[in-house]
Amino acid sequence: MALNFNKFAAEGNHFIKETAKHLGYPDDTERTGRVVVSILHALRNHLSPEESVQLIAQLPMSLKAVYVINWKLHEKKKKVSQGALRLQKFQKKLFHTI
Repeated sequence: MALNFNKFAAEGNHFIKETAKHLGYPDDTERTGRVVVSILHALRNHLSPEESVQLIAQLPMSLKAVYVINWKLHEKKKKVSQGALRLQKFQKKLFHTI
């Protein structure tokens, strides 16, 4: 099986452009990229490694790469603190305004 990195890049760019349109800022793909990275890393931080593997299996190659950037499998999951809960509430408000 030959890897076609140009195809992976094209699929990733298409995903970001479509997501930017859905988020309401079609010309700001950098912002969209930051949002996608934040969401995937937030998911990763709350899923078990087994759940992460199941999720990764369903992602296109370009998003698999984003998901695993700086992933440390051996870090213990932190309990959600009150500060984290406040941050989650803030993020919900922020995403409703995007």
